[in-house]
Amino acid sequence: MRTAVGILSDCVNRADKALKARFNKSGVFLHFESGYTSTIVNAITTLSQSKSSQPYPLVAVFTEGLIESHHDGMTEFTVPKIAIVVPTTANKTEQQRIRDNFIPMLYPIFEELERQLQRVHFGYDLVVNRKDIPYFTESGSKANTYNGLIDGIVIANLRMKVLDEVIC
Repeated sequence: MRTAVGILSDCVNRADKALKARFNKSGVFLHFESGYTSTIVNAITTLSQSKSSQPYPLVAVFTEGLIESHHDGMTEFTVPKIAIVVPTTANKTEQQRIRDNFIPMLYPIFEELERQLQRVHFGYDLVVNRKDIPYFTESGSKANTYNGLIDGIVIANLRMKVLDEVIC
């Protein structure tokens, strides 16, 4: 049986493969994490401290509130929040962040991930709600649970139906 996190991981992997040429990358380009917020933050912290691996660009699937069901050969799920994030600096204006991070990096990643989600969704009714968040903070204050300054796109309340026989 396929899980929502497994399906989303497969879609991120396919997006990664599709984006490698655009970003001139040969290894893994997109980093995928899933779990509760604290689990994701711990993974990012560990990777950030590693000299061999960096966590960005990151696609994070937050599993708090994830609802999943399986019936009639189909997996249906709702994910309250998926974040696509890249590092930024504190001294940039919102316009600079849009120019430097959103247009060249975040928007192409979002668009490719959306294509991959559409590819496996059963039906024509998939709506991917996007919210751009320059200088993303989890709490809305200067404190940031990601342990660094990031710009991001949040996909809110993603609802999907995927046939179990569909291979990402």
